[in-house]
Amino acid sequence: MTALQTAARKGNIELVQLLLKAGADVNAPAERDTGDTALQAAAKSGKIELVQYLLQVGADVNAPASYYYGQTALQVAAEQGDVEMVRLLLEAGADVSGSPAYKYGRTGIQKAATNGNIEVVQLLLGAGADVNDMPTEDGGFTALQAAGLRGNINMVQFLIEVGADINAPPAGNAGFTALQAAAQRDDIGMVQLLLESGADVNALPANRLGRTALQSAAENGKIEIVQLLLEAQADIHAPPSDEDGLTLIEAAVSGRNVELVKLLLDANADVNSSGNGYEGTALQMATSFENIEMVQALLRAGADVNAPGRFTALQAAARRGNIKLVQLLLEAGADLNAAAADFEGQTVLQAAVQNGSVKLVQFLLEAGADVNAPPAIINGRTALQKAAEQCDIEMVQLLLRSNTDVNAPPAYDKGRTALQAAARHGRIEIVELLLKEGANVNASPAYKWGKTALQVAAELGNLELVDYLLDANADVNMPAAHVAGVTALQAASIKGYFGITLRLLKNQADVNAPGAVENGRTALEGAAAHGRIDLVQLLLNAGIDIHGEGKDVHCERAIELALNEGHHAIARLLRARRDTSRNHPIPEDHLIHPVLDEYPVPDDRLAQDSHPVLDNYPASDDHPVLNNPPVPDGHLALSDYFVLYDNMTLDECPVLNNPPVPDSHLALSDPFVPDDNMTLNEYLFLDQHRVLDEYSVLNDYPVLDDQLAQGNHLLDNHPASDNYPVLYNPPVPDSLDDNMNLDEYPVLDQYQVLDEYPVLNNYPVPDYQLVQDHLILDNHPASDDYAVLNNHLVPYDHSVLGGYPADYPVPADHLGLEDNMFHAYGRES
Repeated sequence: MTALQTAARKGNIELVQLLLKAGADVNAPAERDTGDTALQAAAKSGKIELVQYLLQVGADVNAPASYYYGQTALQVAAEQGDVEMVRLLLEAGADVSGSPAYKYGRTGIQKAATNGNIEVVQLLLGAGADVNDMPTEDGGFTALQAAGLRGNINMVQFLIEVGADINAPPAGNAGFTALQAAAQRDDIGMVQLLLESGADVNALPANRLGRTALQSAAENGKIEIVQLLLEAQADIHAPPSDEDGLTLIEAAVSGRNVELVKLLLDANADVNSSGNGYEGTALQMATSFENIEMVQALLRAGADVNAPGRFTALQAAARRGNIKLVQLLLEAGADLNAAAADFEGQTVLQAAVQNGSVKLVQFLLEAGADVNAPPAIINGRTALQKAAEQCDIEMVQLLLRSNTDVNAPPAYDKGRTALQAAARHGRIEIVELLLKEGANVNASPAYKWGKTALQVAAELGNLELVDYLLDANADVNMPAAHVAGVTALQAASIKGYFGITLRLLKNQADVNAPGAVENGRTALEGAAAHGRIDLVQLLLNAGIDIHGEGKDVHCERAIELALNEGHHAIARLLRARRDTSRNHPIPEDHLIHPVLDEYPVPDDRLAQDSHPVLDNYPASDDHPVLNNPPVPDGHLALSDYFVLYDNMTLDECPVLNNPPVPDSHLALSDPFVPDDNMTLNEYLFLDQHRVLDEYSVLNDYPVLDDQLAQGNHLLDNHPASDNYPVLYNPPVPDSLDDNMNLDEYPVLDQYQVLDEYPVLNNYPVPDYQLVQDHLILDNHPASDDYAVLNNHLVPYDHSVLGGYPADYPVPADHLGLEDNMFHAYGRES
């Protein structure tokens, strides 16, 4: 919409004048589908003086309407019932028969009749308008039909008097004759007027969604109008419309008026006549409504109890869980085992299972329902598959006792076996039950988006279920489904489930398994695309092959996917791995720890027996992360978490690499060197690494505050207290003073990393004394929300995270964040 059109729509004449003086085109065309010219927009504003001004400056009074809902200026004025504006536009030469919008347009006289303003209609007729202008195909109406639909009996009477065709055919799409419209409205006075004026009581309905007058009245449940139309010889056997039509008896059932249904049946309406609507036969519809009296009336009249459809009557009753209706229909001869319709149909038993009525299912089984009847071809499920999908363990048990096929395959290309369905919902008790009954844990997945039970469990992150299925001999390397499938390892890698990925790797999951043929990803590609840097490193360590024929392509794809999603650190990691020789030695300067390297630990304390890969590192004797014995396996569990070998390089060992262990924990220089150009966003990945908790020797070791022994500067009952030089070399006083300041507490000056030492965590150092290099720390009595607070700027809003905008340079020493820091400040990765 142009500026001029917008100003006109708002009725702002001063702005319109200003824009025209500036050269705006008064006749700029409207937007194709729904726009207005300036004159059309002005007419909608109702400002007659603006319309008059635009006409004076040359606005085209007959500019065409836009495609969908557009209107000429005259049509707008007629719809609004604005007599003066209609008169003005006619005097300016407006075409009284101007073409309406192609899709949903109305002529001026149709608009005026809809509005109900007889004076406007008279003006238009006086100017030559055709009272019988035909409607568009998309739900349009003649003037008389529009007035009938609005229930304006005075307008209807006037239009008939001036020659309106009372039997003009309806528009093809959802149109009505005047009589059909009146019958639909339940307007008995209008119906009588039209019948007396010669309306055809049996006029054919519109092709789509059409109804005869009698069908319309019956659908609305209006017995008086039905009787009036029958007296006028309405055809009770008139066929339904071509699309979504209803026969008379179906329409009456739809109206839910039992007395009307009985009246029509007494008038010999065909009880088994069938339209082409979605609802089914009259009996099927009545059953769906659970109207027992109506069902009985239809059955007495000879309704076919086994008529086919989307659902038979009995299937419909079972879907409702109505055991009385089920019994009634069975007594009437309903087929208990009628086949399910191809498209989303259900057998009686399958329908009852979906309803969840164990009582009804038990009744049907005792009556002889086929527990293994095949489901619908499209979106069908066996009774057991549906019960498992609904997590209904009582129903599953009942069906298993009835000898159901526990391994029935999916009926369609997106289906699931019962076991796969139970796994999808994480119901381990149902999985266990099905496996005990012989369910195939390795049943093939469906062609599209299918997954084995193990693949589903991995995708959901359900470690308990993964373990259970592995113990049940689930094949960890079942291939991915053809379309958008995943192997178990690919699913876990894409979702970022580190523990499950490790479990699968321990069970020999193939890290090099191809992705699905269509819309697939390898494990590496999936992890890279979803920003799972820890899993990318883990997969690399597990021996993923990114070299050789065809393999470089997968690595390049992973890099490309990572870059497309903004995961630049992953792209750098993959490029470094791609370009690094597996036999390149780890240089000595890669083992640099700025805080604790100066404290040597005797060789006999070096924990190398269980980690032989560390033997040959030149700085191992001086590196506290590697040699603080005894380090429990839970804190540095290399053998449990990573594949190690003698020639492993820096890039291949996450313990020795910077991510996922930040600099403050393990300060290594290559290949990720934090610098002043790195922003907070580039380090958001640190928070998500589960590995961080496994290497918490420096900041998360379980030292309790109440275990601090000031006398000897050691920790009571702590297995590694001798190996924490920060706790025994600085002169920590035996008692702490509320007036202590930082100058009296040299541990702060000597060591850069403040939050790693529990000595300070809960001592009441006054807030105003927490000053270092003239930088105010957070108003926090324990300072434990800050990993690094020395030799870098701390904003005066006292928030390391909250104070930094996302693109603010973050110094390297800020990177020693605890695992919960991002959550504490609302910045989740």
